[in-house]
Amino acid sequence: MGRRRGYRNILFLFFISVFFLQFFCFASDTPSVLKLDNFWEQTLRVGDLKGEWLSDEDSHNGGDSKAVLTLCKGEDGQENAVRLDYELGQKYQYRYSIMRLKFSEPIDISSYQFLSFRLKGNGHKLKIHLVTGEIKDYNYHTYLIDSTSSRWKEYIIPLASFQQEDWGEKKPLDLKNIVMLQFQTGSVQEGEKGFFTLEKVELHSDSEKWKNYLPKTLLLSDYARTGVKVDLLNGEWKAESDSVMGGNSEAEISVSRGGKALKLDYALRKDCDNRYAVAKLAFLNPVDLSKYNTISFSIRGSGSKVKIYLGSEGVTDYDYHGYEIGAASESWKEYKIPFYVFKQEGWGNYVPLDLNRLKLVQFKTISRVCDEKGWFEIESVRLTREDDNLIRTFGGFKNYDVVRKDKQDNGCFLGAFSESYSRNIGDIHLFESKIGKKLAQIMWYQDWSSSFPSKECNLLTQEGYLPHITWEPWISGDTNSIKLDNILSGQWDEYIAKWADDSVEFGKPYFLRWGHEFNLKFYPWSILLNDKSPEKYARAFRYVRDIFIKRGATNAIWIWCVNHVSFPNDKENDVIRAYPGDDYVDWIAIDAYNFGFQQGYNLGWSTFDDLFSSMYITLVKKIADKPIMVGEFATTPMGGSKSTWIKDTGISLAEKYPAIKSVVWFNVNKETDWRVDGNPEIAKAFYETVSNDYFLSSAQGLLNVDKKVPGERNLYLDSLKLLNPYWNKPILSASKFSGILTVDGDLSDWPSGVSTIQMNKENFSRSSSSRSSNHFKASIKIMADSAALYIGCELEDDFPVLNPFTNGEIYKGDSLEMTLCKNPKADLGRLSFTGEDYHIILGTGDEKLDLLPSIWNVSKGELGDGEVNVKRTKNGYIMEARLLFSNLGDFIYKKGERFGFDLIINDAGASGERDRQAFWTGNSEFYRNPSVWGLVEFKEE
Repeated sequence: MGRRRGYRNILFLFFISVFFLQFFCFASDTPSVLKLDNFWEQTLRVGDLKGEWLSDEDSHNGGDSKAVLTLCKGEDGQENAVRLDYELGQKYQYRYSIMRLKFSEPIDISSYQFLSFRLKGNGHKLKIHLVTGEIKDYNYHTYLIDSTSSRWKEYIIPLASFQQEDWGEKKPLDLKNIVMLQFQTGSVQEGEKGFFTLEKVELHSDSEKWKNYLPKTLLLSDYARTGVKVDLLNGEWKAESDSVMGGNSEAEISVSRGGKALKLDYALRKDCDNRYAVAKLAFLNPVDLSKYNTISFSIRGSGSKVKIYLGSEGVTDYDYHGYEIGAASESWKEYKIPFYVFKQEGWGNYVPLDLNRLKLVQFKTISRVCDEKGWFEIESVRLTREDDNLIRTFGGFKNYDVVRKDKQDNGCFLGAFSESYSRNIGDIHLFESKIGKKLAQIMWYQDWSSSFPSKECNLLTQEGYLPHITWEPWISGDTNSIKLDNILSGQWDEYIAKWADDSVEFGKPYFLRWGHEFNLKFYPWSILLNDKSPEKYARAFRYVRDIFIKRGATNAIWIWCVNHVSFPNDKENDVIRAYPGDDYVDWIAIDAYNFGFQQGYNLGWSTFDDLFSSMYITLVKKIADKPIMVGEFATTPMGGSKSTWIKDTGISLAEKYPAIKSVVWFNVNKETDWRVDGNPEIAKAFYETVSNDYFLSSAQGLLNVDKKVPGERNLYLDSLKLLNPYWNKPILSASKFSGILTVDGDLSDWPSGVSTIQMNKENFSRSSSSRSSNHFKASIKIMADSAALYIGCELEDDFPVLNPFTNGEIYKGDSLEMTLCKNPKADLGRLSFTGEDYHIILGTGDEKLDLLPSIWNVSKGELGDGEVNVKRTKNGYIMEARLLFSNLGDFIYKKGERFGFDLIINDAGASGERDRQAFWTGNSEFYRNPSVWGLVEFKEE
């Protein structure tokens, strides 16, 4: 080979410079390439790095394998390579042979990012180890090569791809303390003989070669050339089914279309609840694909839905990040999907997608149909580096700039919650880029098993966000672990004090929403699960804050948060009685969600006004000088237009709710898809809504809100008329009746001139189903005498007299509901039922089930007094009822007096269950909020 003196002199000068840099701290640029195979002496020594190539085998462990190391010719025909010939013995279980470069002194390679070399061998697996001084041999950091080739092949391996083996204690790879680089046989086959040869072993600090190695478009499916292997990334396409979980589905992978496509044939069987079949590209080592941001492919198939998953190191199979493309058709369809739309499955703990350490790409059937057989083909699977503008046109997303509206004037400050936002600023910025505006606050949850989240608070504050911690006094999910009595007795003082001390150490302002939604029965801190005592909740709130005050944690901004309705709506579950007092509350919050017709909830489509107006009015009237926040809110897409809901909400907030100073969108796919950035149309609607200057972004502006509120008190009170103009209530006249009336479902004996209410499709609530409205019309007549109220109702109905329910559930079928107050002097603006308010339901019964019409007194929880009869007509039915005033206690009929009153018709569909409602006054809050009722006035004939 010769000495190559010029080359050696250059290397000598290089190592002299490294020596001065390390030991005399002189400034010097690190060479971009460090060569480790200095064979110019035709020996195995690496002179200037003070190292030597050695062979080793399992004889140290009592084995009998053999290893012989020699110099040999490299790819260029010169003797500049090193070769290991080996034979694996049989005496040691983990038989091995090794070629290693051992340094006599630890070397610092932290300035380098890539290891490169050329390699050939006779096809066996190979492990490459980077060894630091503190790590034992079975804990080395390793990179696996699946098989060597008989031809020279160049490898360029990121040092970040070396992973510690799982044998013992985990320690990071210390690139400043490398003592050895070794190449070890990966096979443990007894008696196996083989060889591998190395040359040009180098370290690289520049990325030019890596850029060439990973092109702008990285093909993952060159099936014609490599079969199902992806040589470049050391990966292989494989078929998998639920058989790995004990199922018996089948999956088979093959190359199709002349080597252009990969085909998965599958048959889903019954022995696994979560049956599936998968075409999986598994990488032998985690790969760094962070330079790419989009996956594209073409697919066709037999019609089953397909989901694409990306799996990164540290994420288990049921937590992979996925994106569903829907059903594959028999025609080819091309997809280009940016990585940011992949969302983690909701099974376990949140782990962000780590593109620096990707371990698989898979295409999975998501059908759960037993005995389904099918197939799909994929081709041109590739990763690309797209510019941001192109990525954000995915599915219609526009490239919205983040508009920094840091105004200090009045408005509503934006906030959001998602599982990752408190830990991953990049996810927040991505969300902001889609909605076109910066957020002012970020909310997340902490239970009482967790310590104060200093790391998250500091990260968010540094990035210009106000942290908002929802501090839940329970061990998450355990409803018996903590009660308010435990807190009040001092059992949790030490824990609370530690939070307070950590809050002091953090030192910056943050929201603290303690014990939220306490008027729901589900939480262990709720009123109903704590002796039905609102006062006990208020004492607990004060108790916790007092500990913070005593320890100087005055940077916490305390939020008292209610659910928009109390459930159950009992007099004990009174939110006002649970108010801790103005000295203890800085902000008030209301939480509400439009569940629509989401399966399992089916609460009906509710607008923002339907959800928030009642509680908002209560709090504005009862509690002075506190800003109000929407602590959590969102809408489902199930049952209406999510885009329209968002736009209408923006208008309502700006026009009707001046006391609401901040809102927090619940941006999670949980009970339903609450997100606004998972669908381009919805993202656009949200963008257009918050682009109004009314929606603000400044965390500092949010902190200044409480200074504005006292001067706006009259503005808040005046705005209530926009939500509840109870002084303009509709009035129904109930004529005096003095004759004899037979309640038989025939209205022909009713006198003429009786007051009548006409209701049609215009009276339907927004929560009504999309069933045709052409078959609905109602005419309702009202009369009264001194003992009873008479109701005659004639309806056009496409599915008449369907009510298979009894007693308190008859509202679920064809029925008429009525509310009435027996006190003519009651406050017309009251927001909840009193002992003078009554709710009555008249059910049609069900002919097919021989169920008779009935009366149910909701307020008393018993059958009502009176008569009700129903008769079918050609186009619907007639209901006639005589409702005794004795249902209302000591009600006294007085001429000329007006009483609170409302009427609602429940209309059942083909299933016999209510799917739409028509309201006289038009408000679905009638059953809990008397302020939305109209009036009935009793008159003479």
